[in-house]
Amino acid sequence: MKLTKSGIDLLTCPPEKRDVMFSDDEVKGFAVRVTSKGSKVFLFNYSKNGRSKRVKLGAYGDLTVAQARMRPPAEYA
Repeated sequence: MKLTKSGIDLLTCPPEKRDVMFSDDEVKGFAVRVTSKGSKVFLFNYSKNGRSKRVKLGAYGDLTVAQARMRPPAEYA
């Protein structure tokens, strides 16, 4: 799914899970993690030297979707 403000506002975590991750269709590796307590955090997933990496970009609310999407980690570049 394409991550948008209105879409993220509607995302919830099923009660039986601790958290769930939703990936963006527009930017490879960009995702948002939604916890059972309702927090939402932007993440960036990528591979470097054959190893998977996941970097927290910031909390939803502190960053807009557009800001987070434009903020890949420095080590990815």
